[in-house]
Amino acid sequence: MEQLIKIPKTQVPYTKAVTKKILLENGGSILLIVFKNNYYAYKNQCQHLPVELDWDNEDFFDEKKEYIVCATHGAMYEPETGLCICGPCAGKKLQSVELEVDDEFIKLKLRKI
Repeated sequence: MEQLIKIPKTQVPYTKAVTKKILLENGGSILLIVFKNNYYAYKNQCQHLPVELDWDNEDFFDEKKEYIVCATHGAMYEPETGLCICGPCAGKKLQSVELEVDDEFIKLKLRKI
């Protein structure tokens, strides 16, 4: 079964590197990213331990805004691919979430997450 979540584009600033945390009914969350003028979405869960990635609410990036960083142990993920490039889960990828963008909304298509 698929669930569709629509987020108005006005809620996600279109800048170099910004993140938004989308809370789900099951208690989990989705990480929505605008990075280098593109949108990406991932399940907000590290690939090393089943913990959320953010340092603080909606703070996912390193200081230079180049990588997503896990607050628990510092694993670094590429925003464009979700690939862990360093840390205990190097080589693994974040679970991507299908999305579609139109003039008004970012639509997240959730299957079982």
